[in-house]
Amino acid sequence: MTIETIITAFVAALVGGGGIVGLLFGLARRYIERKIDGTQKALEAKKEAGRARKRIEKELVGAQTNLLIGLYNAVAGCGADWELELAYDRLLSVLNEKKKIEDQILLKEEE
Repeated sequence: MTIETIITAFVAALVGGGGIVGLLFGLARRYIERKIDGTQKALEAKKEAGRARKRIEKELVGAQTNLLIGLYNAVAGCGADWELELAYDRLLSVLNEKKKIEDQILLKEEE
């Protein structure tokens, strides 16, 4: 085997055997993996936002129910005024928390 044959074989392996082609495929693979990771992160953020919205909606329904029960008890005369005030305060705090969560979700979506 001569030096010329060795160099020819090396160049052929580099060019046709995967050197440059392998490099191009590696770069394409890396680009695709980054796109997939970005998409997966976006989907996870949407799922997390959905979970936060569901949780706060459950709390809001509970607070509204407590307020309605407190109103009924106040009208019927079988409840204390402080129960109604607590229910109203809880409803306000849940509404404020919902507003904060919605603002956070909007900020994350804008980024």
